[in-house]
Amino acid sequence: MLKHTCFIALFFYASSASSTPMTEKTKQDFIQGYTQSCLQTQYNDPGSKNFTNAQLTQYCQCIATKTASLMTYEDVQLINQTKNASHIQARVEASARSCIY
Repeated sequence: MLKHTCFIALFFYASSASSTPMTEKTKQDFIQGYTQSCLQTQYNDPGSKNFTNAQLTQYCQCIATKTASLMTYEDVQLINQTKNASHIQARVEASARSCIY
């Protein structure tokens, strides 16, 4: 079974305006960081042993890309301030469900 994680290491500066879109660079950094975190979770999950590296990578990149498209600078700022991403958990879970083929 594929798992997803919301442990995201982000170190970005964010705008304080409400619902500010992330810059393309921030979005790409998020996708890269989230994908790596997700892959670590998958590699450590015995339920993922039947999936190839390519399948796991595709799954993690899908979640990261879809979640990034739903995030704002304010989300990133809150994650950086609190070191907690629980406020985006519902978006991560929705992205994960849509990424299971």
